[in-house]
Amino acid sequence: MNPRKIVKISSVLVKSQLRSGRSGSLGARLLSNPPAVLVLDIAAFALSAGLVYAILGAIGTLPAGLESLLDTMIYQVVTSLPAFIALAVFIAAVLFELSVSSKFASSDVVNWLPVSQTDYVTASTLSVSYMYSFLPALALGVSYPLAARLDLQSAWGVAAVLCFVALFAMGALVEIMRAAVNRVTSLVYGRAGRGTIVIRLAVTVLVILTVELGVNPVILSSLIGSFTGVVNAALFVPFFWPSASVSYLVQGQALLSGAFFGLSLAFAALALFAAVKVRARYWSPLPVTIEVTEAAYTPRTGGFLRSLGLSVAEAALVRKDLKGYTRRRELMPYLALPVVFVALIVVQQATTSFGSTETGTTVYPFWLVGGILAVLVGSTGVGQEGKAILNLYASPMSPGEFLRAKLLVAFLFGSTTVVAMAVVSSILASATPLGFAVSLISSLVIAIECTFIGVGFATRFPDLQERPRPRFVRPLGMILAMLAGIFSAFVTALPLLIWPFAGGYLEGLGLSFGEAVVGGVIFGGVVSFAAYRWARSGSSELMAEIPI
Repeated sequence: MNPRKIVKISSVLVKSQLRSGRSGSLGARLLSNPPAVLVLDIAAFALSAGLVYAILGAIGTLPAGLESLLDTMIYQVVTSLPAFIALAVFIAAVLFELSVSSKFASSDVVNWLPVSQTDYVTASTLSVSYMYSFLPALALGVSYPLAARLDLQSAWGVAAVLCFVALFAMGALVEIMRAAVNRVTSLVYGRAGRGTIVIRLAVTVLVILTVELGVNPVILSSLIGSFTGVVNAALFVPFFWPSASVSYLVQGQALLSGAFFGLSLAFAALALFAAVKVRARYWSPLPVTIEVTEAAYTPRTGGFLRSLGLSVAEAALVRKDLKGYTRRRELMPYLALPVVFVALIVVQQATTSFGSTETGTTVYPFWLVGGILAVLVGSTGVGQEGKAILNLYASPMSPGEFLRAKLLVAFLFGSTTVVAMAVVSSILASATPLGFAVSLISSLVIAIECTFIGVGFATRFPDLQERPRPRFVRPLGMILAMLAGIFSAFVTALPLLIWPFAGGYLEGLGLSFGEAVVGGVIFGGVVSFAAYRWARSGSSELMAEIPI
């Protein structure tokens, strides 16, 4: 292992990620160097800590009951910091790494350099950890004033160290995932035929689902406890070891705290060792043989889509987008997410429990999942065109046809996920027919309004640049779209959320459950109408002038 080479390679990898989205402005140039990440980390820590200090100062002295509850929450926050960081970083990295464009995913160029696998994997792990250091910086800034309130600064310091140990361990696990995905992709691409699409989707779903379940502490501890009968099964889960070290330190058990601290370091080292071995075994992708068929090309007319009222141009654009989700690596996670969400419901129901309200409506927030997915697919729909959007400008397609095609694709994802999750969760939670209908209708309304919101932002904030990790939509547009979508979905589903807790009080005020649900649906309808008008004007502006 050569430390100088590791530092140089990690610096190059960080620069490549930072500069892949540079637009040439002054702000982009300032953020194109690795020290900019450290500056952002410091700023995130300082601003979040100052905000929490201000909130605690404004709160002042609380009643005894609330003070005890706050102290308990602070204790949980400080002790669970490393586990939370590990989970958040790994899930974000999984979705981020799976969205890498296939032409940028190979590391073959490293074979031409005097670099060993150990040097490269260590440098790549450090670069991943450095790029995701914003999350622990923000979490530590929020938690420090809370820890200071209970004089837990020493425990917070240990938690901070273990946060970055967990961050490094997650970076190593991401390297393992990269090697596995590259190998599987090479094997799949080596097989011709229509079955390749199904295999790719199945493998992608399996990878995401395995990762989600493998880092879910609740599910892991429940499974271990059910098989072994151990009461505190969480202590056998490596993701819990850093938090266990902090917890035992707060309790004054220094020996156990040190033991779990050492176990956390050992797990990070073992993850790096495994990453090196896996990368060494699956370093380069397999060669792919391309076969050309002699069958005559016969374009499809899209009979089913035409029966839905779509024009020839709209049906062609919808088919093209749907094929892109099955053939483009950077779009595959969007197609796999609905299957993963439904599978997670089944697994979580097997290890935990969620039920229905007294009205029979399911309390599992599948409406939020469908809404978020509709926003994601809708907001990235225009940017997926890339430079090929010039073909649409040259085609006889009107802005209305373009808008309807993009809306249909996003709504298909959102509505399919909502219906599947509503059926599964209602069966598991034993919902009544009326409760199932209420949950489904509210969720479909949310999927509609989130579709309009997502596509509206897609037409106004498209990112058509080709980069290693395509964004499809500018960061500001994605942030605003997610905030608007989540807020509107929350308000629409508010009756389903508050009725289990405040239903009796609201009925005393003369408001029935049906009236509350109708009010939420009306709100969703108003938002949908306004968002559609906004998306239509954005589509007209987009098709009138090429975005640069």
